[in-house]
Amino acid sequence: MKALLVVGCVIAGILAIGCMAIWWSYVVAILWNWFVVPLGLQAISTAHAYGLTLVVSAVMSTRGLNLDGSKDKESNFQPIVFAILAPAMLLLFGWITLGFM
Repeated sequence: MKALLVVGCVIAGILAIGCMAIWWSYVVAILWNWFVVPLGLQAISTAHAYGLTLVVSAVMSTRGLNLDGSKDKESNFQPIVFAILAPAMLLLFGWITLGFM
């Protein structure tokens, strides 16, 4: 029974990571199409936005991450909340900015 629980948790984690990646890519594609396309570049799809997100993530440093090994109960949910709310906030502020253009 424990093995089934572990397998379920792994599958749920993979699905959650996939959903968060799609969410981030969607937001990047929308922001690109709002702010970069008017400058003369091509519009991008969600797949292109995901690729750009991977490239930017690969060259970004890990500053600000909690790498000291300490684990708090709140810190377990912090990456999940960040992965959901950060793109939503970017989209909100992008939409507000679009109103000034």
